Amino acid sequence: EFTVLLTAVQAADPAVLEALSDPEAELTVFAPTDAAFGALIEALGEEAFNGIVADTETLTNILLYHVVDGVVGSYDVLDMLGDMTESFDVTMLNGDTATISVTEDGVFINDAQIIVTDIDAANGIIHVIDAVIVPPAGE
Repeated sequence: EFTVLLTAVQAADPAVLEALSDPEAELTVFAPTDAAFGALIEALGEEAFNGIVADTETLTNILLYHVVDGVVGSYDVLDMLGDMTESFDVTMLNGDTATISVTEDGVFINDAQIIVTDIDAANGIIHVIDAVIVPPAGE
């Protein structure tokens, strides 16, 4: 279910794999499924997608946009949201901000729905998302 993600991590800057493998780190990973990558390939076209994969800097930036420094579980999301707001921003490892929001349709990070929550990992937690989230352009 995460073959494309694992392949992308291996193709990115080695610092990505080091960060994700660091046993001292406490991370939250928003992991897109293979179907999510398939939808991105369909939206961009295979040639454009292959260009992203071939550009180590861009690929690394996109992958780090799926990781938060610190553990953010579903219970934390509920605490942060309280009943005062429907969304809040988190800073991703690439330095950009993503928005976590709750609607009647579910919980989202940007436009990607979080479809499975709170999978324990050796150094944090994983949430499965149904789309690849792309950092804001021009930053």
